[in-house]
Amino acid sequence: MIGSKIYKLAKKLWPINRSITGNGVRTTLKIFKKICPNLKIIEVASGKKVFDWKIPKEWNVKEAWLKGPSGEKIADFSKNNLHLVGYSIPIKGKFNLDQIKKHIHTIKN
Repeated sequence: MIGSKIYKLAKKLWPINRSITGNGVRTTLKIFKKICPNLKIIEVASGKKVFDWKIPKEWNVKEAWLKGPSGEKIADFSKNNLHLVGYSIPIKGKFNLDQIKKHIHTIKN
């Protein structure tokens, strides 16, 4: 019973894109707040210095994908949020495979 509740929670949380800042973190914390009503959520603004660290800018993704030579999407953030490395910067263009390999992480096979 507990295992199935944890599984349902994980399934709900999986598609939410979370970095250390942004809308995904807020959404996740709201879900946890429903489970733990006493959870206190405090927002700290980007750019604020906390101890020896500066809160980074928010990173919210609208869309990200990579198309193959025939136009099919071979990586699509909307299908799997692991298809994009956190805090990646937007880029548009056509690139050959050697150029792309310098910027992506893959399993060798």
